Amino acid sequence: VAGPGSIDVITGLWSYTPSVADVGNVYSVSVRACDPYWGLCSAPCQFDPTITNDVPTITNACGAVFFVSMFQTLEYQLQAEQFDCDTLFYTLVHVNPTPVGLLTLDSETGLLSFQVEYGDGLTSYLVTIAVSDGIDETTCDLTIDVISSIPFGIRLEKTHGTIQGSHETVDITYLDGLNQIAGFDFLVAYDASALTFTGATEGSVYADCGWEYFTYRFGANGNCDGGCPSGMIRIVGLAEINNGPNHPSCYDMSHFDTFATLDFLVSNDRTLECQYVPIDFFWLDCGDNSLSSMTGETLYVARTIHTFEAELPLWNDDTYLIWDETDDFNYPESNRIPHVGTPDSCLHETPGKPSAVRHIDFAQGGIDIVCADSIDARGDINLNEVPNEIADAVLFSNYFVYGIGVFTANVIGQMAASDVNADGLTLTVADLVYLIRVITGDALPYAKLTPTEISWRLQDNIFTVNHEIGAAHLILQGNQTPELLTDRMEMRYDFDGENTRVIIYSLEQGIAMSGEIVRTSGAVLSIEMATYEGAPVIAKEVPVDWALYQNYPNPFNPITTISFDLREASRFSLEIINLAGQRVEIIKGSKPAGQHSINFDASGLASGVYFYKLSAGEFTQTRKMVLLK
Repeated sequence: VAGPGSIDVITGLWSYTPSVADVGNVYSVSVRACDPYWGLCSAPCQFDPTITNDVPTITNACGAVFFVSMFQTLEYQLQAEQFDCDTLFYTLVHVNPTPVGLLTLDSETGLLSFQVEYGDGLTSYLVTIAVSDGIDETTCDLTIDVISSIPFGIRLEKTHGTIQGSHETVDITYLDGLNQIAGFDFLVAYDASALTFTGATEGSVYADCGWEYFTYRFGANGNCDGGCPSGMIRIVGLAEINNGPNHPSCYDMSHFDTFATLDFLVSNDRTLECQYVPIDFFWLDCGDNSLSSMTGETLYVARTIHTFEAELPLWNDDTYLIWDETDDFNYPESNRIPHVGTPDSCLHETPGKPSAVRHIDFAQGGIDIVCADSIDARGDINLNEVPNEIADAVLFSNYFVYGIGVFTANVIGQMAASDVNADGLTLTVADLVYLIRVITGDALPYAKLTPTEISWRLQDNIFTVNHEIGAAHLILQGNQTPELLTDRMEMRYDFDGENTRVIIYSLEQGIAMSGEIVRTSGAVLSIEMATYEGAPVIAKEVPVDWALYQNYPNPFNPITTISFDLREASRFSLEIINLAGQRVEIIKGSKPAGQHSINFDASGLASGVYFYKLSAGEFTQTRKMVLLK
C-alpha cells in the first residue's frame, strides 16, 4: 500500500535492497491482503524497518609489534570483519617517523608491506591504519621495530674429499651477529643411506664461554615431535642452568666459533663414490633452528636459507645465493615449501605478546665423497693428479725419514697411492724403488683398475646382469635356498643365523657370466660384483618396469618434483594438462634406464587441478596434481 520495496503477491514476501544513502533512515511500510474472488481486502498492516550499517573492525594487527631485519621486506596480511558483507577498503593513515624504505598498504587486499632500507635501522615506527566500508571507518595502531644489528649467520660445514668407510666431522659454525644469545635448538637432516650418525660434541662456546648444558637426540630416542625419523638429529644447548655460583662468562657470539660438531661414518658403498651428500637444517615446527635472546623473551628464527656456496653474512639480498638458485626467495613465500625455513604462521602477532623474529641466515652443508681415482692413483703420492713425478719421490722419501706426518693432503689416499709396484702393500721401500725406476724411465707404471659400471635387475626373484662378470657376492634376506641359473660357474652359500650369504665364481680359465645368474626366494639385501679381470664394479639397479610416481609435494607452490622409472633407455615426453584438456607445457628428452626426477616450475600457471602425463616407448600413464598459490 505504501513505503519502499516490493512484495510478492502470492507468497507475501516483502524485500528491499538499501543503498549507502539509506543508512540511518527509518521507513514506514504498509501492506494488506486481498481475496481476488470476492474482492475483499484486509485493513492495512504497518511496520517500520530501520536501515543500519555494521562497522568494520581490524581483527589481527591492532597493538601488535612486528620485528624486521635490515634490508628485508616485511609483509603482513591485515584481516577485517563486517557482518553485512560490504566491500572493504584499507588506508595507511599515518607513519611516525617517516621511513626511508617504501611502506605501503594495498587498499583492496589489506597487505601491509615495508621494504627496509639502510636508513631505517634501529627505529621504531608507529603505523596507523584504517578500514572502511564507505560509511564507517575504524582505525588502529601497530608498531614496526627495525633490528639494526647484523643478522646471525649459521653454517653447516661442507667437507671436501671425504674418504668412504671413514669418519667425517661436520661443524655447526657461527659466522656473524651482534646480539647476545643464551641458547640454541637445531634440527639437522642427513641421508641415512649414505651416512651413519655416531655422535655430537660441544662446540667452542662451551670451552670459551663456559656454557653449561649440551645434549643431542636422534632416532627412537629423539624428540622431533616423538622419535626423530631416520636421518634427523636435534642438538640443544643452554648457556645457564642456574645450578650454582658459576655462570657463563660470555653470551656474545663473537667470542666463539662453533655450536657443535657432528660425527658421521661415511658408507663404504662404492656407488656413492664422487657423490655430494647434503646435510641440511630442517624445519618441523616453530622452534626448530632457533636462537634465544639473553632474557628468553625473543626467539630468533630463520630469515633466509642458502646453499653451501653462499658467503654469509651478506647484507644485500641482491647478492644472496638463495636455496633454489632461481628465485628471489623472500618470506613469507618460503613457508610454502616445508623444508626451507620457519613457517610464516609462527610469526602471527598477538597484541601484548612477544613475537619470534626473523634474524638468522642459514647456509646448508654436506659431505663431498672423494672420487677414488683422484686420491690413490699409483705413484701420485702428493695427490696433485700427476703420478710418478719427482715431487712424489721427494715426498715419499721424506716419509721414511720423518714419518707419517709428512702426509697432509689426505693421509689415507696418500697411503693408498704409495702402492707403486702393485703388490698390495703400501709405504714400503720396494714402492720407493719402483717409483724411482718409473721416473727415470727404467720401468713402466702399473695402471690402476678402473671400476666398470654394470646394470642389474631383480625381476620375479631372478637376478640378471647386462655385462659379463667374473664373480658375484649376494646377501639374501633370511634363510634362502638360491638356484644357480648360469653354466660353468660354482655357487656356495650359507645361512649365518640372520641372512643367507652367496658367492658365485669359477675356477676355470676364461669363464665369465652374464644374463640370468641366480634365482632367489626373497629379498636381496646387498650385491657386490667384479669383472673377470678383477676390476671393481659400480652396480646400477635398473627398474623392472615403467612407472610414473605421484609428484611431491602435492599440493605445491610453485615447484614440485615428478619422478618416473624407465625400464630401458628411451625418449620421453612429460605433458602438463589443465582441466579443460589443454596442454599447458611439455618437457621432452631422452634418459638411460633407471629412476629419474624432473623439477616442474608452475610459476606461470594459475591455481587449480592439473594432470601430468608421461609417455616413453609404449608406456603411458597420467596422474593428478594440485597447484595452490
